Amino acid sequence: MIYKAKEGSKAYEYIKSICEAEDKECKAYVKRVEEAVGFEFDKFGGYMPDSTLTRICKVTSILVDKEKWEQLDKKLWKKEEVIKDYVRIVPIKRTKQGKAISAVLSSYNAVTNYFQILKELGLKEGSGNRITLPQLCYTNRHCFIRLCDNVRADKDNTDLVEITMSEYERLIEKE
Repeated sequence: MIYKAKEGSKAYEYIKSICEAEDKECKAYVKRVEEAVGFEFDKFGGYMPDSTLTRICKVTSILVDKEKWEQLDKKLWKKEEVIKDYVRIVPIKRTKQGKAISAVLSSYNAVTNYFQILKELGLKEGSGNRITLPQLCYTNRHCFIRLCDNVRADKDNTDLVEITMSEYERLIEKE
């Protein structure tokens, strides 16, 4: 279910602050990783904050084109697989530089976590043995949270209003 936070509400300010802080930390993290590996990249394998309970961003592998792969130090980088025109690489942790890169890959500073989001928004965990991680979005001056069907956010927090997927798409499309 998708909920829109009422503008100016405590939920709105909380979601906005988390989205802005995560965006800032993600950009700083990617910059740290690029500095550690010694080159810029646009594709990687890993996690984004909306995909883990701890809301971390973690680069677990980097995708480089075949030309770039040929230029890299094979004593530092290991080829995991080839995906179309890209080579998935990881640092070799047996080397000093590989250990240093691995440390930077684990350097993301999480802003919050699943349980903290529920607590701050006054939401109860849904019943059942499956959970869906909350997805937060701040775009076009609107704040949204996506939750699993068994969490009724609008019942727990009047700052959140359930909206349809078409309403959500219309609101984010204005950007």
